[in-house]
Amino acid sequence: MKNRLSGKQPYFYKRLFARERFVVRDDDNVEHDEEAPPAPDYEIPPYHPEYKLAYNFEHYLDDHEPRMEERFPALTTHQRFLCIYAALELAHKRGNQAAVPQWYCDRNADEGSYQWLLPLYVTTEDLSIKPDLVATLSPQPEYAEYNVRTLIPPEYAYSHARAVSGRDPQFRTWA
Repeated sequence: MKNRLSGKQPYFYKRLFARERFVVRDDDNVEHDEEAPPAPDYEIPPYHPEYKLAYNFEHYLDDHEPRMEERFPALTTHQRFLCIYAALELAHKRGNQAAVPQWYCDRNADEGSYQWLLPLYVTTEDLSIKPDLVATLSPQPEYAEYNVRTLIPPEYAYSHARAVSGRDPQFRTWA
């Protein structure tokens, strides 16, 4: 169904039982008699491995220093920088195989859009296990780049990645 709530996904799933008309209540508790629409036809935008990455290492390493120390306790700040930079570049080159689309709406925005979740492997080469971190990438098509907004633990990203890519067994390891 088309979502009437601002700042949310454009469509949401509502199960209908053998009837074509139903009543919907909006945010103001007003009832609307509606007919079941056809399933929405939309495509997730493609991931662009040719885009450049725009970094904010001060945010990743300084603002979230406890998060980085927890994940990589034996590394210095400079070593963490090198590892994260290399992991981002390698994951971006794998792009189409690794990137997971996610619908995202900033709480200060009126509308949402797709961003990408990119799993980062620093401590292992085994891509079938849980990644060390997940980078969130916001596309900036006018500049042909992805803004790497933040790095989060995979547990934070799992539910969103699984909801979009439930068909892919790779994300079972993120939890």
